[in-house]
Amino acid sequence: MRGLSGGNRRKVELVRAFTTLSPLIMMDEPTFGLDPGSRHALLQEVLELCHERGVGVLWATHLVEEAERADRVIIMHRGLKLTEGPPEKTRC
Repeated sequence: MRGLSGGNRRKVELVRAFTTLSPLIMMDEPTFGLDPGSRHALLQEVLELCHERGVGVLWATHLVEEAERADRVIIMHRGLKLTEGPPEKTRC
């Protein structure tokens, strides 16, 4: 893996995460280092896992466009929850 670019290393990490599917996947900034096409493909794959297999995903991100596709959003600041709810109703 040392010879791979940062984005390709990230892809390998993501594939490893999906090889052992558990009922809950925790992802911290999973699209960091990915190109836009790979980021979109990852979002689609995760949404399909959630809807088709009932997998729950805790997805930490600072990118609004990723959070807009979620069922529920929790906005935190300095470890404190500011608000929670569906993306279209959750604003700070």
